[in-house]
Amino acid sequence: MSLVEVENLTIRFGNKSVVEQVSFRLDRGETLALVGESGSGKSLTALSLLQLQPPGAMVSGRVTLDGLDTLTADAARLQSSRGGVAGMIFQEPMTSLNPLMRIGQQVREAMELHRTLTQAEAQIQAVDLLREVGFPDAIDRLDAFPH
Repeated sequence: MSLVEVENLTIRFGNKSVVEQVSFRLDRGETLALVGESGSGKSLTALSLLQLQPPGAMVSGRVTLDGLDTLTADAARLQSSRGGVAGMIFQEPMTSLNPLMRIGQQVREAMELHRTLTQAEAQIQAVDLLREVGFPDAIDRLDAFPH
């Protein structure tokens, strides 16, 4: 069984189809690049895998993620897959963190939701992750705002 299977994915907004009949498979350990012009539907395709498309989008076709049909899954099953099985790295770093929340709070929140960690465990891992990505003063950055 493939890790990701997309069959005939179509995304519409009203009568306008923005993604039509996209199909692909991705096995564990493989890398896939979605390539196309700006506005061609790459981001919508990726977002639809985890049911993160914008309001008003009508999605049809079949999307399975590690055996879970994400287009019909309930909120609890989707939540466990987001961050547990799959995650997103968004292309625009300036919009990835909420400017009204402190960095540590945002990193801890993601780990608490997806890894069932206590707040103390998440705090330790947040510092480790910030160090891993190059913050030498990681412990001090936890209480800072992204800007």
